[in-house]
Amino acid sequence: MRIKGGIIIIFLLLFLTSKMAAGDFSAGLLKLEGDTTYFISSENMWTESLLEFPLDIELLKIRYKHEINKNYIDKISISLSHSLFSSYSGIFKDTDYIKIDGEPIAYSESSTELSAYMVDINLQTESYNIKELADTEISFSIGCQKRVFDFRIYDSVQYSYFTGQQRELPGNNLFYSIEYNIPYLGVGINNCLLSENLCWEFFYLYSPLVTVKDYDDHILRKQIRKTHASGKAEILGFGFVCNYDLNIKYRFGIEYTDIDTKGTQKLLNYANDLIAGDIDSEIKSSQQTIYFVIECSF
Repeated sequence: MRIKGGIIIIFLLLFLTSKMAAGDFSAGLLKLEGDTTYFISSENMWTESLLEFPLDIELLKIRYKHEINKNYIDKISISLSHSLFSSYSGIFKDTDYIKIDGEPIAYSESSTELSAYMVDINLQTESYNIKELADTEISFSIGCQKRVFDFRIYDSVQYSYFTGQQRELPGNNLFYSIEYNIPYLGVGINNCLLSENLCWEFFYLYSPLVTVKDYDDHILRKQIRKTHASGKAEILGFGFVCNYDLNIKYRFGIEYTDIDTKGTQKLLNYANDLIAGDIDSEIKSSQQTIYFVIECSF
């Protein structure tokens, strides 16, 4: 997955240095927080499990936007956000329950290390003036996002509700990777009523066609869990744009993402033999991102 991110970076650098690269280039920093979780249950299982993976990471974002003005499409843009480095992300929580009455059986907490990257390809219509609102424009968009998170879970502490005993499990205990693919439709509103040099912007993206796949390597159990799920996502953002220079803009704001999917999971051993299939799985994620971006026109 890191290879994919590297290929995209190389592509952007080559394109930006070409003669056709006239447009807007932006770079900035993102601070992403939240969680991604999965819950599993099955008719053939007497237990249920909830795994909560924390998201807390800084990313570098680069974006290129080009005006095309063809067939109602005004702009096309591609952006890549990549973690600056793998870093501590918080406490991973794993809880097992008795399916019948919901009583907890076991609970564990672990340290996490996280790396991530996100890609967004977007097509935007021209902006239309809203007559009822002065200095306000609205535009529409269609696009697709990919968000990938890679976790290393280590130094676990496990507690048994049956025995009341606690044990420590040092070292690597689990590797987890999850990929969200989010095709979307969006609407954006821009208003410069504050001043000519300071505008606010709002955007809303909706996707009923989210697909998710994950890969869970339980090292201690020597088992692999794979999930395919689908569902919906909503992305909401609000921020400000400062353009005190004709060729430079500063953008800062906050973005909220909510993802809700359902699917099935299969359990395999390290020999790739199927242990259990068609395990019901729910994958959800709540993400909050603060961003600061500098955009240059050339």
